Amino acid sequence: MKPIIIFDLGGVLINLNVPRCIQAFSDLIGEENVRNIMGMNKDGEGIEAVSIATRQLMRDFERGLVTTDEFIAAILQYAPSGTTSDQIREAWFAMLEDLPQERLDYLAQLRKQGYRLYLLSNGNDLHWTYIDKLYHVSSYFEQVFLSQVMHCAKPDISILILLASRSTPRRAVRLPFPTMAVHLGSFGTVSISCSLRVARQHTVMLT
Repeated sequence: MKPIIIFDLGGVLINLNVPRCIQAFSDLIGEENVRNIMGMNKDGEGIEAVSIATRQLMRDFERGLVTTDEFIAAILQYAPSGTTSDQIREAWFAMLEDLPQERLDYLAQLRKQGYRLYLLSNGNDLHWTYIDKLYHVSSYFEQVFLSQVMHCAKPDISILILLASRSTPRRAVRLPFPTMAVHLGSFGTVSISCSLRVARQHTVMLT
């Protein structure tokens, strides 16, 4: 039987532009507020000095512990009077770039070859709804696992336990994740054997 292939979304299928997103939020609420809320500088790089507490909003949103409306309302508290929810959404969408057709074609090719495809992403409904409406990504996958729906996120072991309990991936799993190496130990903990194969531009050629 062909192995299951688990894909990430951001930075693997769809290209991301984190610095552009940070700049968009900085224009709305100021760079210092962005540093505190997101824990990132203007280049989209993590800031270790920012406390966990100040980044809790982002963590809770990623895990579905606050709703999208609550997330937007929390950011609006830092914005000048007159800033709208739509402006916050547009700043959030600034993170997203394109999803090349060749990657979708590759997913279709894998499905035709009999591979079972899963999507596992630390995603939120703002990004996911936008991406899926534009590219119909969900149609390429047997199952879609989003951290916001599962109320846990990579690399927490809990999201992998839930993935295992809601599917049948206890066999060879290939992970085309450029940043997934740190998560491989977690897969082993839940008895999912896996291999990691990465090629240029996030495209994985299977043999």
